[in-house]
Amino acid sequence: MQADYTVNNLAELAAVAQELVAGPLQTYRKVFLDAPMGAGKTTLVHYLLQALGGQEEGSSPSYSLINEYGLQGSPLLVRHADLYRLDSLEEALEIGIEDYLEDEHYFFVEWPEILLPLLAENALHLRILVQEEGKRQIFLEKM
Repeated sequence: MQADYTVNNLAELAAVAQELVAGPLQTYRKVFLDAPMGAGKTTLVHYLLQALGGQEEGSSPSYSLINEYGLQGSPLLVRHADLYRLDSLEEALEIGIEDYLEDEHYFFVEWPEILLPLLAENALHLRILVQEEGKRQIFLEKM
């Protein structure tokens, strides 16, 4: 399998974000980010937020679980979830995750494994593999 994108460092994720916004994110607004700790998931979401016209800088939702951002000149929102601390699908359902998967807004989910039973048809699975010397390969698949 060939990577859809290859970057040499985290700063190059900005160009990937631009390409995703101009391409796949025109159709898919739900993105499940699958990568090990420190691979660049939050950094990529930061760049996606910028590329979409986010009005705020954006930060990791590790403790809040879900952050929400407005987009300049658009009624759409960007929601960024970090589900690392959740133990079950039931916990995710309690915070209303199902609604986020079904609405028209962007939803970027880190650590999405517990959501797999809810597989959204309108979602992309984005895998980041870290190679030697910080190089990353990024793979995209429809859910």
